[in-house]
Amino acid sequence: MERRRARIVGRLAPRARWAPLLLLLGPLPAWGYGIALRWRPSPSPGVAGYDVWVRPTTGRYTTPIDAKLPKPAADGTLSFTVPNLDPTVSYACSVTAYTATRQPSPRSNELVVPAQAPPTACKSNADCNDKNPCTTDTCVAGACRHTVVADGTSCSDGNPCNGLETCRAGTCTAGAPLRCDDHDPCTADGCTAARGCTHAPVLGCTPCATAAACDDGDPCTTDACSQAGTCTHTPLLGCTRCRTDAECADGNRCTLPRCTGGVCTHTPVVCPAPATCAVATCDPALGCGTVPAADGTACATGDPCTAGLCAAGRCVAAGGGTTLELAVRHLTVGRAGRLRARGVFPAIPRLDPAATGVAVELRTDDGQLLYAAALAAAAFRYAGARTARVHDPADGLRRLVFVRRAGAVSVELGATLAPAATTAMGRRLTWLLRFPTACVRRTGLVCTPGGGTRALRCG
Repeated sequence: MERRRARIVGRLAPRARWAPLLLLLGPLPAWGYGIALRWRPSPSPGVAGYDVWVRPTTGRYTTPIDAKLPKPAADGTLSFTVPNLDPTVSYACSVTAYTATRQPSPRSNELVVPAQAPPTACKSNADCNDKNPCTTDTCVAGACRHTVVADGTSCSDGNPCNGLETCRAGTCTAGAPLRCDDHDPCTADGCTAARGCTHAPVLGCTPCATAAACDDGDPCTTDACSQAGTCTHTPLLGCTRCRTDAECADGNRCTLPRCTGGVCTHTPVVCPAPATCAVATCDPALGCGTVPAADGTACATGDPCTAGLCAAGRCVAAGGGTTLELAVRHLTVGRAGRLRARGVFPAIPRLDPAATGVAVELRTDDGQLLYAAALAAAAFRYAGARTARVHDPADGLRRLVFVRRAGAVSVELGATLAPAATTAMGRRLTWLLRFPTACVRRTGLVCTPGGGTRALRCG
């Protein structure tokens, strides 16, 4: 074929040179052949792609084929093959370039490709079927003619799911597949050739926007709205639905079965307080019981001056220092909680608060602490040879004086009790003085209402 030159002129390419269009024959789709075109790229800036124009020599150009921007060959030329042409028809071809805004250049020089095969002999249109839905096949004067239908003509394969196929430049091109997503998380979206888009409901699915919309009224599930917008109902581990307490019985004698809010609850049984040197237990089959406390466990002997230890389930005195009886001469509590007390106890060697310190306690006989103060030896100072008194009272203590006389020690106490302590003064009281080597006590003090400013008098 004779080489021809082409130029693209105008705003896009004032002088663009084109290589000759080359005809290429070879194995092509189904019914026909194609023309392979090759050209040199436009030197103009801004070229975004190329359109290829093809027409029968007896007709006019219609819609171009977008060749886009082909990959350059080794020699720098660009190429594009126009498929599905009728070899019995002569065609004219040209090329234009376009910008990103689809501004076209003028057409290149036009090259004509003559028919490559004689027309197929025929007697009727039926003899000319080329199986291309984008051509009109006719028998004219004993020869087949295949006329390309207008672009946009439907060539549907009958399946709407893969899109609506239409003809373009004699070729059936696929359309955009149907989008069947209805954005409903509770439907299964699909597509069939007979019905198009389908939206089958998902069994048991409930759409939601918040967890409140998912309440299923079941106390044994945790209701939530998932990120997908569907309700979820997660079973609660160990939850049992019920209507009556009897339905919650589990045979465990260490729990109380109850039906609360439609759900079984099992509250632990509170066993009775055990005796001294015993520990409360509960056996699911037998219920509450006790076992002996471990040997050596501290226990109350009933004597505030005697410590006790458990042994074989019994509380025994642990021994220790000397116990002395305190003879109470006077003990009153004023209405403002002011405590005044005097007492006497036997004097024994090494019983000196200025040398060892002392702790003062006032308790009820059942052990409730009403007042306590612990004083170190340094808190005392001697006034003469026999009197030791606190020189810097604290902890509500106002006065504490010990005086030794002829084998006896007298003690005088002044303190202020907390309001809560005065409310318990109606019980029997115990007054204690704890030294490192001795315990001085008076138990069973009975308090009665006093007169005047004295709220109670105990003795």
